[in-house]
Amino acid sequence: MSWRQRQRGNGTLLGLGLVLVAIMAIGLGLLITSWVVVQHRAESTADLTALAVAQQAADWVDQTEACQAGAIVARQNGGVLDQCEVVRAGDEVAVKVSVSVRLTRPLPGLPAQASATSYAGNPPPD
Repeated sequence: MSWRQRQRGNGTLLGLGLVLVAIMAIGLGLLITSWVVVQHRAESTADLTALAVAQQAADWVDQTEACQAGAIVARQNGGVLDQCEVVRAGDEVAVKVSVSVRLTRPLPGLPAQASATSYAGNPPPD
């Protein structure tokens, strides 16, 4: 058997291997991109929630009602309000919220949700 006959099909196998590597790289890139998008969505939801709570708290609504308004905003943006804290000092209001957003199709071994914390208002004087 000549050298040429022994090498038949190697180019095809090499090409298939390169296609497989490319498909895996694209899949990994899509996975990372989807995770980044969900993290940005969690950050945006946390920002909107903090602003909603701060607006309610600035109108002299008690903390429970302000946090309930924040929970509604978080839910409308696909998230869940995990923590809500309102601090008053005279006319100043400071708000800290934590929000989590679940991935629509979590993969085994990877986190099923993205979390973010946001602040609104002026910090109270020490």
